[in-house]
Amino acid sequence: VRTIVVMETEQNAVDALFHSDPEVVVGAVRAIKNSIIGSKSRKCTYMTMGVIPRLVHLVSQNEASARLIKEAVIALGSFAHGTDENIRAVIDSHAIPLLLRGLFFSEMAVVEACVKTTKIIYQSGIAPCELVYEDPGVVPQLVQLLSESSVFAECAAIILTQSCMTSYHQITLCAQDVVPALAPLLVKPWPRCQLAAVMCLATVVHHNQATAFAVAQGMSRLVWQVSFQCFVLLGNGRCYRPDSSELLLAFFCIDASDAVADMSILMACLC
Repeated sequence: VRTIVVMETEQNAVDALFHSDPEVVVGAVRAIKNSIIGSKSRKCTYMTMGVIPRLVHLVSQNEASARLIKEAVIALGSFAHGTDENIRAVIDSHAIPLLLRGLFFSEMAVVEACVKTTKIIYQSGIAPCELVYEDPGVVPQLVQLLSESSVFAECAAIILTQSCMTSYHQITLCAQDVVPALAPLLVKPWPRCQLAAVMCLATVVHHNQATAFAVAQGMSRLVWQVSFQCFVLLGNGRCYRPDSSELLLAFFCIDASDAVADMSILMACLC
């Protein structure tokens, strides 16, 4: 009996997503969002009922209110918190371009919802990185968000890291002044942001001597000292990435003539 009641409730919520009254739609989105938190079975049920494409459709409507967009985007983020199948369902519904468009919204509550959900999707490693570069305004906007609150900064840094996969991406990020935007995060009292910033810098210089030297020349000695300490901690912990050594090399090799001598210092610090 209980299963039938739950299914009826879920069907009612789905039906309400198509209601003509915007307030009823917002209520239905919120009810679905709240019901799927921590429930894989309900996520699966709602996915089979076509909720994800409907949420994306609601977000895409020009007449949609900021409240509806925010609730729908948060719900999409909840769906993406799960298996790769869940994330692919959100990606396949063409949600990412809408989420990136939401970064330009006038209301910061919507921007926050969009950047958080985008981070969840990109953190999975299966999101198409090229979508970030299709609109030339997206990367500058993400760079701008690095100077906002700790939540915005962490999310933006993670998105930029996960969407930087080629030398073209590295050069593009450097050209958009991602380095001076990331540098202040290294001295902020925000450990999660520090880690996200370090990882982003490591990705920007990965196997790219030109961007490595650009990073080295674009950051102050004080910030580099903090960055060095972060990498030593990373090297001693589970979060260590092999490419982080390249960023440290950029730190030591601000003068290219010292590269050979400083390599031994670098390796000694990482061992």
